[in-house]
Amino acid sequence: SLRLLRLADTFAGTVSLAVPGREDYAPQLSQDGARILFLSRPLDSDDPQAFVMESGGTGRRPVTAEPEGIRAIAFSGNGQAAWALTRTGRVLHIVLDTGETRQVIGPVPAFLTGDTSGGLGQILTPAASVLPGDELEIEGIATPLLKAGNGAVTFQIPWDLEAYTTYMVGLRPREPTGWEGGTLRLVPTVYAPWFVRHPNLPDFALAAHGDFSALVTPENPARAGEIVHLYAQGLGPVDPPVETGQPAPVAPLSQAAAPVRCFVPYGQPSGDLPVELFYAGLAPGMIGYYQISVRLPGSVSPEYFQLNCELALPYTYGFGARLAVQP
Repeated sequence: SLRLLRLADTFAGTVSLAVPGREDYAPQLSQDGARILFLSRPLDSDDPQAFVMESGGTGRRPVTAEPEGIRAIAFSGNGQAAWALTRTGRVLHIVLDTGETRQVIGPVPAFLTGDTSGGLGQILTPAASVLPGDELEIEGIATPLLKAGNGAVTFQIPWDLEAYTTYMVGLRPREPTGWEGGTLRLVPTVYAPWFVRHPNLPDFALAAHGDFSALVTPENPARAGEIVHLYAQGLGPVDPPVETGQPAPVAPLSQAAAPVRCFVPYGQPSGDLPVELFYAGLAPGMIGYYQISVRLPGSVSPEYFQLNCELALPYTYGFGARLAVQP
């Protein structure tokens, strides 16, 4: 919490200025001692912003509301203005009495989050500030950047990284600026399987009908006994391997090296109901996405049922999602 030491002829002590639910840090006192400038973030999120208040603890208020958050702050000499450095490298000048904010230096490439992990070959989309032409690098080595914009970047975890090792991921500006912005600590794993969710139906798996004519949705459900194609990530190494950033080939198919089995949990009195598996491997023509093709059971009830799969390794990696099915 933020604490203020007050010294006077009749009083010497520590007064807590903490606010429930927030963490205050990096306080600065104006030269005349009248104001305190500090950073504050909610305890349940990573959103640091600049705040100001009178040295007695009154008049607390935010002076920034930048979506990328504030990295550092500084008072002007007389305490009437402040400078703020955002986590994307923007420098702001703020008049504290009026709230007038002026950008002095524009954004530069930087990640807005600090840590992430995922299976080898997995697609990641962390929040970041990027400009056209910026590049991605992992430990100083250029890595393909699949997509950039709308406050995020998309890239594939290289297949050839060492699992369970920490790598520093950075964004290289198209023009040298001397700026070293926020980096991303990446810890790749061998396996991190999960079904991709439908973009508009997060409770349901992203799946296509047997002829790939349309996606499976509650309005267009799969039929009992139909072959459906589900999409997943994190199933691990494939054979034959595919180069990082390149689409999976149509022939030969890159199949998952780890054995995969799928089933409907507790589908019969004796236990799980096995589901016939036709293919588990990289989705042809896509980067980093796997395709799991199965035949649904001949009779399905209710309309929405859970399909589970697992990598049959010494350690079981299970994952599942719901499907919309017409009984």
